Parts: sequence; structure tokens; C-alpha cells
Amino acid sequence: MALEVDMTEEELKKLEEEKKKKEEEEKERKKAEKDEEIFNLKKQLEEALKTTKELTDKSEEDKRKQLEKEGKLLEATKALNDQLTAKLAEQEKQINELVAHKSKADRDSIINAELDKGKFVNSKAREFFKSEIDNNFTQDSKTGKFTNSEGKDIGAYLAASSKDPTMSFLFEQQENKKVPASAVQKQPDKSPGSSTTQDPNDLKQASGDWNTFVERMCQQPSE
Repeated sequence: MALEVDMTEEELKKLEEEKKKKEEEEKERKKAEKDEEIFNLKKQLEEALKTTKELTDKSEEDKRKQLEKEGKLLEATKALNDQLTAKLAEQEKQINELVAHKSKADRDSIINAELDKGKFVNSKAREFFKSEIDNNFTQDSKTGKFTNSEGKDIGAYLAASSKDPTMSFLFEQQENKKVPASAVQKQPDKSPGSSTTQDPNDLKQASGDWNTFVERMCQQPSE
């Protein structure tokens, strides 16, 4: 029976690794698509500018003579300039939107990679720390490293939180390691009829931690 459990856990672990691998591949695929989209848009803009210049140079002399006759040179020039300016502004807006979307995707990818290293008690706990990092961490434009106001990076922040009495309940608790019998202190009697009860301060601490977590999660803006 124990062997079957071990094999099942190993299979689950393997499935989880395959799932993460597929997610990473999907992220890379989407990133490549955005890069290609931005490249193609810039290329189209360059071609449009090149075509406009060629057409303008080709017919400039004839148009000038014709417009001079009609007395509309200034008006025609302004109309053409307004048209080109509007088109360039729209192209620039599209490029900026794509760059902003790509930047956010890259930022989320880095943060999620750091969060994957943490052992959270559930998905809500992970969402809580994701929101904390989004709101309180800034990214260095040169190194790409995220730090908070205390100078801690994401890994150091999560490590400190896992040891903080008011935050540790959001992380999976590690099993106690075996210690020599001589180092084990005598535990209080918990048999039926025993007068030993749980310390009210412990109950108060646990309740306070949970209430704080729920309150902070409720304060997070919905997406």
C-alpha cells in the first residue's frame, strides 16, 4: 500500500511539472507573438512613410504649379500635413499600447516565477502576496529586479513573511524534524479528564491573523 501511495505522489509531481512546463511554453509563445506584432506594425509604419515620401516627391512639382494657379498651395499643404499627423498619431498609439501590454506581461511573468518558489497554504494566499507585490514593489529599469521600500527583493520578502507570526499561517507548515529523546520536553497531559486547555492567547493570535488576512483581501480592488 505504501508503495502505491509513493507512486501516485510521484506521478502527481510529474504531472505538475509537465503542467508548469506547458504554461512556460505558452508564455513564451504569447511573448513571441507580441514581439512579432510590434515588429510588423513598425514595419508597416516605415513603409507607409516611405510610400508617402515617394508619392510626394514624384508629384510635388506638378502639384505646386497647379495649386499656385488656384491659390490653394498653403491650404493643400496644411490638409496633407494634418492627414499624415493623424495617421502617425494613431500608429504611435497602437505601438505604445502593444509595448505597455508586453511590459505588463513581462512583469507578471517575473513576479509569478518568484511566487512559484513560495509554498502557500492555498491559492488565495498566493493572490494576496501577488497583490502586495504589485502595489508595493518597484522594478529597476536596468536590472529588472523588484524591491520594496525596505530594499527587500521578492524572495527575501516571502522568506521574511513565512517567519512572521502574523503572516506565517499563509504558508505551508514544514513537518517537525526528529530530535533526540533527551531534547524532547515533557508535553502536557491531553488525556480525557485532564485540566490542561489551549492557551487563550494562542487562540486569540490565530483568530487575529485570519481576520487580518480576510480584511486585507477584501480591500484588494477587483480586477
